[in-house]
Amino acid sequence: MNKRKQIATLLGVTLTTSMIAACSSTGEEGKGDSPSKESASKGEVSITILDRGQVASDEGTYESNRVTKYINEKSGLNVKWVPILRTQSTQKLNTLIAAGEAPDLMWEFGRDYMSTLKDQGAIQPIDDYIEKYSTSYKAYLKEHPELKPYTMFDGKTYIATSARGIDTIANHAMWIRQDWLDKLGLKMPTTMDELLTVMRAFKEKDPDGNGKNDTLGAAFNFNYTGIIQALYAAHGGLWYLENGQIVKGNFT
Repeated sequence: MNKRKQIATLLGVTLTTSMIAACSSTGEEGKGDSPSKESASKGEVSITILDRGQVASDEGTYESNRVTKYINEKSGLNVKWVPILRTQSTQKLNTLIAAGEAPDLMWEFGRDYMSTLKDQGAIQPIDDYIEKYSTSYKAYLKEHPELKPYTMFDGKTYIATSARGIDTIANHAMWIRQDWLDKLGLKMPTTMDELLTVMRAFKEKDPDGNGKNDTLGAAFNFNYTGIIQALYAAHGGLWYLENGQIVKGNFT
């Protein structure tokens, strides 16, 4: 099998679009969630957060919970969190941008989408901010220079990012019936050919022992396309370098 290299995408990197604006306090005393006099003296920054429906009701909301309160207390800023439904993130961000209501920082994963925002003038370079204000992130980039190309467009930095370890990026998995392997005297498959052999055996050799031709070699839920694509390194949304040619994942 030819080695494939993803183009313009770094496997396992979470990309965070950053649009930096001047911090200011906009709350009015006595209205809604307006800050106190003490907190009003601190700078304010707004940032999107991906709403996956995972904040328990007894913990509060995405805007206000023990973690957001800790961040506000320890960061020296009043952080305004703007929940964005994960399944509609780009649509919601486009709406906020068009209405002139986009937050200071936007959290997204798709580099292509960030490139579009850059071309539209919706986000600005952050090189000067990193150089002037950053401490830990500036040091982090020096430790991980391989990330730089994925944060830049036209030689300027628009994205803040971090690397994920190889043990944290898996998001698909399959399970296999060990008792059926034992029943048929099969070993755990480690290659695609071995997996196909096991699947055929499950289908044809009655591993559940009921004397009926009623077992399946494999069963998948709605994630099956992602699993199959991952097995063959052929993700439809990515481009690969194969034999010196750029090829879309669907056609590999």
